[in-house]
Amino acid sequence: MTSVRIFAVEDDLIHQENLRMTLDELGYELIGLESSAESALKRLPALKPDLFILDIQLSGKQDGIDLAHQINASWPSPIIYVTSFQDAQTYHRAQTTQPFAYLSKPLNPISLQSSIESALQHYAYQEETKPSVWGSDVFLHGSFFVKVGKKLIKFTSSEVRWIEVSGNRYCKVVSGDRQAHVRASLTEVQQKLAPDPFLRVHRSYLINPHFIEAIHEAEQWVSVDGQQIPIGKTYREDFFRSIRRL
Repeated sequence: MTSVRIFAVEDDLIHQENLRMTLDELGYELIGLESSAESALKRLPALKPDLFILDIQLSGKQDGIDLAHQINASWPSPIIYVTSFQDAQTYHRAQTTQPFAYLSKPLNPISLQSSIESALQHYAYQEETKPSVWGSDVFLHGSFFVKVGKKLIKFTSSEVRWIEVSGNRYCKVVSGDRQAHVRASLTEVQQKLAPDPFLRVHRSYLINPHFIEAIHEAEQWVSVDGQQIPIGKTYREDFFRSIRRL
């Protein structure tokens, strides 16, 4: 899997470490973490981030909003703001840079992941000027179609074993001996397939609970139709709450 490359600017050491650990757990690649706009600008010409996470209040002459204006001009990529401040003036000033999200500290991992994936999908939509990242995929109750070459291939939701991230902004649908790739984030796939009973157990996996064969609590993985799939820390509590045991 190709990781999403993220550049972050945060001047608080505690929030820096929290952001570093959260991004690592969610499977993103943190290619740069600076504490000021000035130090970030020195590194950016050599990097190609997929997305920026910027603290608004920074030490130095420039804040995160000033930095965002320069990013938009020279290295256009999605921007997500994080802040401890909620005043209207700062919010309206930040909106002039057209950010994709505005998150409060401390960061919630699920909110951060959802914001990152939504930002990347929306940015890809803008770049490619397509009406939808799902194109001509057609959905029916209990089934869906995925475009494979020039054909629309039907998948029955109840027969899909799992869906996994397969490369940057792609997912692989696995149904027995059949597979297909969809250009969408895993979060979007999950939303599109609701209310079909898929469970998110990891940043990279949705599983069909009907095909669970065994769960290894100590090593934190689940066997689905012979495939060993990890259970991520972020999703562990909800997953074990959803199963019944005697």
